Amino acid sequence: MDKTFKISTIVPVYNTEKYLSETVDCVLGQTIGFSENIQLIFVDDCSTDRSGEICKEYERLYPENTQYIKLEVNSGVSAARNTGLKYAKGKYVNFLDSDDKWSENAYQRLFDFLEEHRDEIDMASSDVWYFEAKEGPHMLNQCHEEDCIIDMERDYRELRSLGSNCLVRRKVAEAFPFNEKQKCWEDSVFINTVILNKRKYGMLKGDVRFYYRLRTDCSSASNRLYRRTKRYYLEDLAYFFWGIYGESMKRCGYFVPMCQYFVMNAVQARFQDENTAKVLNEDERKAYGKLLKEILEKIEDKYILEIVYADELCRKAMLAYKYGADMWKDIVKLRREKVSIYRRMNRTKTNNRLLVRWFRAIQKGKCRYSYFEENGYKKIVVYGVSDIGELLIEELKDTDIEILYGLDKRADKITAEIPVYKPNERLPLAPPDVIVVTAVYFFEEIVGELRENGMNIPMVSLEEVLDFMEQEAADGEIIHTGSHL
Repeated sequence: MDKTFKISTIVPVYNTEKYLSETVDCVLGQTIGFSENIQLIFVDDCSTDRSGEICKEYERLYPENTQYIKLEVNSGVSAARNTGLKYAKGKYVNFLDSDDKWSENAYQRLFDFLEEHRDEIDMASSDVWYFEAKEGPHMLNQCHEEDCIIDMERDYRELRSLGSNCLVRRKVAEAFPFNEKQKCWEDSVFINTVILNKRKYGMLKGDVRFYYRLRTDCSSASNRLYRRTKRYYLEDLAYFFWGIYGESMKRCGYFVPMCQYFVMNAVQARFQDENTAKVLNEDERKAYGKLLKEILEKIEDKYILEIVYADELCRKAMLAYKYGADMWKDIVKLRREKVSIYRRMNRTKTNNRLLVRWFRAIQKGKCRYSYFEENGYKKIVVYGVSDIGELLIEELKDTDIEILYGLDKRADKITAEIPVYKPNERLPLAPPDVIVVTAVYFFEEIVGELRENGMNIPMVSLEEVLDFMEQEAADGEIIHTGSHL
């Protein structure tokens, strides 16, 4: 391949036959012009599906632009990227994962910005948008209204964590290869090392987008790598920190503000993770705690206290840990209490909202049992017998709707006009037509538990009953009036 290119796109490939063509099509459709300006390099990391055949077909269709390389042994994404870099001829390179994609203007806009500021920066980037299993912006998106240059000293909160949503000067990328021993955050270390070369990078406004696929089948590399394993807590964290810290100290002589803040972005997640005891033994937890303390000791207090992705409790815990005080157990307890209070408040708000709708229906003379008649429900079970459940039972007792019994986790403490059982008790054999859940705040959770216990009958939230009645009123239908709702 004797051609020269503006951009070399390096695509590590491993068992992505379902997504690969979509990724390649986004490269072929770039406005910068594929045939004239883009080199496409596939590095197949021993795929066992049809990925290799798809790559070969693109190589056959575009022989002057495309190269297919098959690794002899499965070596990981870092080795695949480094291998692809050896074949790159473009002035700039993009490490594009084989299930992600760009907006069609991306390469042209990134290339033009890098050329315009060639003496100031070696890398330009865009915001990230999730698609497939989840849609929306990445938490580190910057949403600038104009293209700009980010300074690692001044703009230290403007972080970059992905290597794939960046265009990088090839000569610089060749000087800082990916660490092939590192299995998690390897691209974060790479891209921050690149930025350290000139301590600035380019950031484009929102017309350029990188689309990061979160797979519905949870099979992506990020899903696999971020599973909580011993390696995640110990080896990967060490490679991540010492990689960024070491490069900053070697080339700048100090720990650059953006690098400190970026490390804190990772460490704060560790201090909010309650799974270590499930994964690490006592000796490993001590080693992990020692590593976290070593990291925090390298971070200025300013960046610990400023990290926006942690709450006040977490920031205080990290600062205390840095100076030798382990407040983690107390913090976990406080956080759980905080979550419990938050859930109770939300539950109360939900119940109050439901009651307001209920009493408005009473005032308007609406008939509650019209919902059950419309759906052919003659025999019902009420889940949640206290408070709102009692009101529902009272409303229906003189109608032709038969309430067989109630379900409630506190059944042994409830006195009611109907039999009340706990959900896990042996229940009467006569099956109801439907279970009405009055504890609407926990509806999904309750349905899941009942399904696990073998209940396969219809289940509805009381909110659905209210929605039906209000829709009837909105449609102008005449429903029952009188003393019953």
